[in-house]
Amino acid sequence: MELGDVATWVAAVVAVGGGVVASVQARKANRAADASAEAAKRSADADERAAAAAEKANEIAQRYNAVWRIAHEKSDTWRVINETGEKAWGAVLTCGTDLNTRFPDDAMDVEPGGGIPFLAVRLQSTGNEQVTVTWHRRQDESDEALQWTDVLPRRPR
Repeated sequence: MELGDVATWVAAVVAVGGGVVASVQARKANRAADASAEAAKRSADADERAAAAAEKANEIAQRYNAVWRIAHEKSDTWRVINETGEKAWGAVLTCGTDLNTRFPDDAMDVEPGGGIPFLAVRLQSTGNEQVTVTWHRRQDESDEALQWTDVLPRRPR
């Protein structure tokens, strides 16, 4: 056997080996590219779902009617009525500094149409006659508290 023949064979084996390695690397690169494209598609789909969920939540929030009403019961007794259409969790009543008031100190859960009773008497120097209700829409009160404020109306004659 001549040396030239051995060198040719070694070169041929190295070339074939290089071709095999190149082929394997190309397949791995194709798989990685496919996996990357699939991950990008899943990410885009997740972004679309998140955007749709945020839009739906915004629409629901805009439809939410955060309204309460102050109703006179008798004499100096009033009631703040929940007209939100939902149960108000952890509702707390506060009144202006220029009203002589008595109301529950503890937070209350108020059904739709239900209310928080309180006594309120206007003082001579009445200026701050606000009545404020603070409540949550979630039972666990993990959401941001909402507030509604109005002025105590004049007592009917």
